[in-house]
Amino acid sequence: ADVAVRLGHTLFVHGAVDAKTMQFVPDDETAFCLPEEPQPGHFVPDVDDWTSALNSLLRRGLAAHAANPTWNAARTRRGGEVLLALQNRDAVSGRSIVSNCYCDGGVIDTAAAAA
Repeated sequence: ADVAVRLGHTLFVHGAVDAKTMQFVPDDETAFCLPEEPQPGHFVPDVDDWTSALNSLLRRGLAAHAANPTWNAARTRRGGEVLLALQNRDAVSGRSIVSNCYCDGGVIDTAAAAA
């Protein structure tokens, strides 16, 4: 399984790539929460390196979940939590290629998406 794939000149993702999501890779320790400020991550400018970094994040997240599938004793974290965050626009401050879209409820709401 992959989060992003480039075939020739076409990039495939589950959601959408826009100015906020392009080149962004969340940190492995990204929490599944509603953060008060954006959680850490980094930008990868080359599209092939970016898709590779996202797919590596997926594999590390799956391995972390397999190693620790339940909540910790404090019920604050669990393995692979970054993958829950990756599919939630709020957890990653709108920077999710998994759940991002160009329209919500049938209404395009950004000038960049409408162009």
